[in-house]
Amino acid sequence: MNLTKNIQIWLEKAHRYCDQQERCMVEVEKKLREWGCEPEKSKKIINQLIKDNIIDEQRFANSFARGKFRIKNWGRLKIMAGLYQHKISPAIINNALAEIDESEYHDALVGILEKKWKLTNGEASTRVNKTASFAISKGYESTLVFEAIKTINKE
Repeated sequence: MNLTKNIQIWLEKAHRYCDQQERCMVEVEKKLREWGCEPEKSKKIINQLIKDNIIDEQRFANSFARGKFRIKNWGRLKIMAGLYQHKISPAIINNALAEIDESEYHDALVGILEKKWKLTNGEASTRVNKTASFAISKGYESTLVFEAIKTINKE
């Protein structure tokens, strides 16, 4: 692709921006806009970054899902919402969520529920509601949350 000097400068800046961490098209497009790049030039730059395999939506989604799950203990629903905000396609989101190991997911859910259960006072129903609300707010599916709470509540 024959790029003008101005576009080449933005392409190099965008390349360095993407080198810092995985980026999606939306993030790069926003950054190019902040730098004053016009939309038609921005599209050329993003297409070149995709062609050079600097931007890869699936790689971004996998990294996002892994990071939010392992570091922030987010559930699938919150991860999915975060990826939708980055305008990632549903097929790519499903592939990224499939990367999360089922037993690791269950263990993480039980871990945050047990921790919250110990910190919550009050009657059993209050504890169940507060604990469930916490896990659901972290993006875990309500059916899984209540199943896991039943096992914790029995202990």
